[in-house]
Amino acid sequence: MKRIIVFIISVTLFTNCTKEEITPRDYPRVNTEAITEVTANSMKFRGDIFYASVEIIDHGFIWTDTGFPDFKNGNKISLGPKTGVGKFETAVTNATLQTDKIYSCRAYAQSKDFVVYGKIIEFKKP
Repeated sequence: MKRIIVFIISVTLFTNCTKEEITPRDYPRVNTEAITEVTANSMKFRGDIFYASVEIIDHGFIWTDTGFPDFKNGNKISLGPKTGVGKFETAVTNATLQTDKIYSCRAYAQSKDFVVYGKIIEFKKP
């Protein structure tokens, strides 16, 4: 009896799973990717705009050592307008990273009406 119940539940779960579809939106969607090449005074930020139904007037990264990175609290690295979707990155040099301090970064994309952020990625000086 237990096998029949497990079989029915399994079939129900597998037949009801569908691929996630991206719902059309009036703003871009962006991911923050892994931060690489972190040294005592530099790092490389990477992001990906994976949906763009509107003109992107600016994109880039915001990073900070004091909490939540946004336009009010962080160092903005603007990469300017972007056409369409795709990956982007920038190297930050001449930064002074402190030992044992945690830094936060996230990518952003800005349209005429919206600023959208990727997830926050934390890093620290090696």
